[in-house]
Amino acid sequence: MSSRAVEQTRLERVSTESEPPSSARPQDNVGATSRPYCTAYDTLPPMVQRPRRSSQKGSSAPPAEEEALLRRLKEALSDAEIRRVVASAVLVLDGPSQKRLLARLAPETAAALVPALAPPRKDARSPKPAPVAAGKGKVRQEWDRLWQDWAHVVDESGAEHGDYVHQDADWEAPYLDPYSIANDLDAIASRIRGLMPRVIAEGIASDFSFAQAIREMDDALYAGLPDWIADGSGEPCCLGREATACLLEWEWTVAQREGRDAAAFLDDIRDLETSLKKVDLDDQAMTTFVSGLSDEQLRALLASMERQRSSPRWADAFTHAHGCWPGILRHLFKRWNPTRFAEISRANIAQDWTLALPLVASAVKRKAFAEAATIIDEALRARLRLDETKRWNPCEELLVQQLSRYGEDEGTKLATLLRRWWETAQGQGQQDLAAALALQITALDSAEDGERMLDAFRAFPPQFHPIREALFANWRALIVGRTLDIWRDGDRVACGDWVSALVDAARAGPGGAALFHDAVRAALEEARAVRVATPQPMWSQRWNPHQGATESLFALAILTRDLDATAPTLKGLAPKLWKLLAAENHDVRKRLAATRRRWCKFLGGESLVPEIVTFWRENAVRFVPDPGSITGDYSHSADWLAAVREINPKAASEVCARWAAAYHRKRNLWRDLAQRNFSIPPGVRGSRELEG
Repeated sequence: MSSRAVEQTRLERVSTESEPPSSARPQDNVGATSRPYCTAYDTLPPMVQRPRRSSQKGSSAPPAEEEALLRRLKEALSDAEIRRVVASAVLVLDGPSQKRLLARLAPETAAALVPALAPPRKDARSPKPAPVAAGKGKVRQEWDRLWQDWAHVVDESGAEHGDYVHQDADWEAPYLDPYSIANDLDAIASRIRGLMPRVIAEGIASDFSFAQAIREMDDALYAGLPDWIADGSGEPCCLGREATACLLEWEWTVAQREGRDAAAFLDDIRDLETSLKKVDLDDQAMTTFVSGLSDEQLRALLASMERQRSSPRWADAFTHAHGCWPGILRHLFKRWNPTRFAEISRANIAQDWTLALPLVASAVKRKAFAEAATIIDEALRARLRLDETKRWNPCEELLVQQLSRYGEDEGTKLATLLRRWWETAQGQGQQDLAAALALQITALDSAEDGERMLDAFRAFPPQFHPIREALFANWRALIVGRTLDIWRDGDRVACGDWVSALVDAARAGPGGAALFHDAVRAALEEARAVRVATPQPMWSQRWNPHQGATESLFALAILTRDLDATAPTLKGLAPKLWKLLAAENHDVRKRLAATRRRWCKFLGGESLVPEIVTFWRENAVRFVPDPGSITGDYSHSADWLAAVREINPKAASEVCARWAAAYHRKRNLWRDLAQRNFSIPPGVRGSRELEG
């Protein structure tokens, strides 16, 4: 359920509810059972119901004549007319009459009505009248209604056909969406948070406990869902920043009023966290709250956590790397106990390798290079998930080749770690290791930037030739693997050896052109010689790009596009074929594709373009999917035949004639061909209708 839907539900409810008399509102009553306040008691889930109490001490029910008048007005007039009558009646009152009116009202209502009756005040910065401050009753009403909205979301989480249960397909099991639940609760919490200063200052909900509301929500979430719907227990409902901030701000106010310090308060919050089964609190909101405490309070918190380091409450903060409390603890130790900061960071490197970064920086600064090297080794084994018996050797293999993926932020941190290792190697006089690490740092950011990598290899100290060649071979394998989408140590891709030759030729400079040209011609000869399996449509391909197409076609599509980029020819000559080849090669690695194409141009690739065009003119027909093994959708076969017609009309006509003899009953095939302006041969079933 979206936040907008929650708001619409609230507005619809408000528009149909009449304001309850003052005697029907909940009364502030310290010591009463802690429940959120609501007015529509009969329609609310148990978590937000509470006994009715008077909202204003000393007030009484409306006099009988008022009730009788309201009843008669409702019988005689529409709602709009009643509103008009009430407004008109107040406007015609003179001063003494207004005083008599105010005297008949409860003090709280009278106090809110006085500024509303005053002439509108102009705001110098806006042509609109300044808004009138909401009275205490209005704030209470909005507070109650917001908690009704909150209860509605929680109740909806357990509805089998509710807004938070989704089913992607008829044959798939329905599932719950805790993320949307948390989103909608956070939107409500943002409005609750805006009311909290007034509610707290004026004692509007003095017996309310936000912590208790969260506990009741934890119990009520997903209640009533049938067994076949995943109830969200495997994926908690993570409250957002607003809801978590509301909890912390409200309960901290209560704690201060009761004389509890920050350490005791956060003990209670931690106990609440660990007791929740379906709900998580927001880490960022927690961290923001703690960072806002005074130094004195933070020192007391650190001392309290240290005393309880073995307790179920705080043990995880010392033994885990992730989460807000381990982060808060490390921050506090870093400020006031650097030795303990180093201890707990070092102990948790296996869970989060980035904890090593400040420790390595400190060791390098102290010139404790042996210590730095040991910590770096721990960090890299953690990142690469290596056991105690294995090590990564930067002189033998590129780190970037070991990593399946990493984000920009992690890449920056890895580069920082490698730079610290380079400083360590320099400090220990390990010049060969330092040279390898310098190249590793370049590769981490620029493995697909051919010119920069080749410059780095040329700058590699010649005395360490074996290391340079080992790393170059590894980089070449990386370029081949990323170009042809094969795993490390994967099988050779048919017609793909030209990629390896391209890397070697680029390194050799102008003299490498012959090597590259020979490799391209060898790939074309291999394609002519091997049996061709026809490609499948793109929608049938899954994560592996070779799954739907032949490997040879995949490699040839990349080669064709790279060479044609040096002297655009095929794209204009056969645009349909070009589009199909582009579909076989997604060009997701733009930087790598740009590198290959610069190399192709540098190595005289434009002279090979006529040979590529000739190859496709003679061989494109071999890649047309045969409709004999297809049922229903023949669009891919028709697309390939249309592409062949662009570059070799005779071959396309011959295929069409063969299909007419073999597949004249496949009406859908000929419908797809007719849509591509193919003539329908005589004898094909339904040929007249298709041509029409």
